[in-house]
Amino acid sequence: MKYVIDLCVKYGACPAGPGEFTKRAFVNGKIDLMQAESVANMVSASSHRGVNISLNVLRGALSKKINAMRDKIIDVLSYSEHLLDVSEDDLISSDITYIVDKTTEIQENVQKLIDNYNTCRIMTSGALVVLCGPSNSGKSTLFNSLVGSDRAIVNQDPGTTRDLLEAMIIINGIPITLVDTAGIRDTEDGVEIEGIRRAEDYIRGADLVCLITDITLGNKTTEVVDNILLKENNVIKIYNKIDLITTGELNKYQRKYSRELFTSAITGVGLKKLKKRVVNALNLENNTSETFGITTPRQYNAIIKSSAAISSVLKITNEMPIQLELVSYELQSALRGIEDLLGIKTADELLNNMFNSFCVGK
Repeated sequence: MKYVIDLCVKYGACPAGPGEFTKRAFVNGKIDLMQAESVANMVSASSHRGVNISLNVLRGALSKKINAMRDKIIDVLSYSEHLLDVSEDDLISSDITYIVDKTTEIQENVQKLIDNYNTCRIMTSGALVVLCGPSNSGKSTLFNSLVGSDRAIVNQDPGTTRDLLEAMIIINGIPITLVDTAGIRDTEDGVEIEGIRRAEDYIRGADLVCLITDITLGNKTTEVVDNILLKENNVIKIYNKIDLITTGELNKYQRKYSRELFTSAITGVGLKKLKKRVVNALNLENNTSETFGITTPRQYNAIIKSSAAISSVLKITNEMPIQLELVSYELQSALRGIEDLLGIKTADELLNNMFNSFCVGK
């Protein structure tokens, strides 16, 4: 094979770069930027539903919806621009009603995409679930139990885990990147301090945090994680090592902390309940049944930009006298957000960064 490749290069062939064919299709107008991104999403998708979402986007289902929204914004913008040439005395209530009704319709469609984002993103890229807590609380043992193999080193000495350890698991069809982190404690060990810093970074960016505590130490050790602002995260609190206490003691804890989970990573008790709680906490059960949507942070930022501008239009039209110049300005901002989604006007640097993340030749 190497001989064939070398021979092809010798006679003028060039090796394909990352995402080169997809980029050519985009540059030549065969697909839009969302469809181009869906190629990479489909290759890296961790679930069947993620593949289907990406495939439907590639086939143009999302593009059709976004282009319809773009046409509606252009229609309302054109109408608003027309009204700028009409004197205030000649304006009638139906003129403003038309703008409000059409803009409200656009906002409803935009909001559906925003509401569906979390599900579509997680199904294509996976949810980030972080196991954290004080040292020696059984995080690594619990990590191994959930993964189904001995990926993490387990030791009774505190501070064994010093770096992040990741594994992809599937729970009820949901792809999850599970992360085992360094135990959070006061330490002077430089390597361990860096591990704790990285753990804090992951915690802040997690879709879900599992705070694990050694039940034999009571509730005192949870104070050590206050400095990483766990209250701002989606958190499941877990009392681990219940195999080390009596049934009477466990019943007492369960009555006192009825909302928390109680597990034994050694025996497997409580793991089914933990998996069920993880699925519920990710809040995907009651989400959209649609098979496509926005899936990347770039797409989300663009749609949020449009949503903010459309909300401003509705606010402006609720005030008297109506400032049509501001209405047109905000509609133009909404249009730019939609066009960012489609990649109609996109900086070369952004395109290069995006396609360079593709597999070679895709």
